Amino acid sequence: MILSDSFICAGEKFSTYEERVPAPLFMKELKAGGPVERAELTVCGLGLYEARLNGESITKGRLCPYISNSEQIVFYDNYDITDRLQSENRFEFLLGNGMQNSFGGFIWDFEKAAARSAPKLAFAIEVTYKDGRREVIEADESVLVTGSNILSDDLRLGEVCDACRETGEWRPAQKTASPSGKKVLSSAKPIRVREELEPVSVNEENGDFVYDFGINTSGVCRLRVNAHRGQKIRLVFGEEMKNGLFCFDSTTFEDRKETYYQSDTYICKEGFNDWTPTFTYHGFRYVKVEGITKEQATKELLTFLVFNTDLGTRGSFECDNEAVNALYRMALNSTLSNFHHFPTDCPQREKNGWTADAALSSAHTLLYFEPEDNYKQWLECICRAQDERGAIPGI
Repeated sequence: MILSDSFICAGEKFSTYEERVPAPLFMKELKAGGPVERAELTVCGLGLYEARLNGESITKGRLCPYISNSEQIVFYDNYDITDRLQSENRFEFLLGNGMQNSFGGFIWDFEKAAARSAPKLAFAIEVTYKDGRREVIEADESVLVTGSNILSDDLRLGEVCDACRETGEWRPAQKTASPSGKKVLSSAKPIRVREELEPVSVNEENGDFVYDFGINTSGVCRLRVNAHRGQKIRLVFGEEMKNGLFCFDSTTFEDRKETYYQSDTYICKEGFNDWTPTFTYHGFRYVKVEGITKEQATKELLTFLVFNTDLGTRGSFECDNEAVNALYRMALNSTLSNFHHFPTDCPQREKNGWTADAALSSAHTLLYFEPEDNYKQWLECICRAQDERGAIPGI
């Protein structure tokens, strides 16, 4: 297995709060040189990636790889692709900003991070043939790149996708500097969808439509709609209603309400559209949908894909007091809503790894779930974040 140190990018320009750069899409073609004994792919996408082989996603979970400061530690994922390899193959890698360029985290100075850069990619394809020959392909200028139809993506602020945008010309990727962090194969459990929720109600509000999913948790919405070309649909996420009206106060900041809130925007193609954001997530119960007609505002328009780290379970609790049982269920929902690779403080605004929040929830998390792999990996990140005095940063 090769943790490749050969990184490429689409260009050195990266998204800012004021100006966005489309998510890059990389492509590499491979012709197999005979019957294959074994084939594997090891990949690192900074900040996030989705990997496809011959048109199908092979990514092990959402928001891959594990999130880290790439100047301290860099995580890779490994895939056995032996049964997927054909005589002619097309590998595609779509990259998102993740924490490599967290421009929506400027509230906490993430835009000043030393590791900040345009998204970058490293991979190694290793093929062992049945006659004993071995072929290794790593990312270099032979990989082609173009801008995708994801016009903007940010972990906090959301994603903008234009289904009408034509893929540009393929051009050679650029070599770029390798991050200085330790190269490590991720051992964390992946993030996976654990539930799909239908809305419990849909209500019109000042020409828009508010979808209530009945529970405050975390994930994204899948949008399915018949639309006309160029129709712009925006989803704004909130946790509460105030005076009977949609409210997103808890997902923004008092002095930035006009520009800083969590939303996903989709520009439709003609006919049927089926879209799920790739490089973001939100904490919410309610979604205000802008840009649709009353006829389009059906319950089938949106599905809440609830996702978190696939922690597994080791314990349970139940008693004859339904109030206590409800508190138990709420505590577990809160824990899962805040576990995306590592424990966070909230899924709707900050998404930060505050260590006090994690410490206070660790006892019941260990009692009811199996978070050891992710805790260990997170603790390694914390150790590598220490300065020469042993002090750790605020986040």
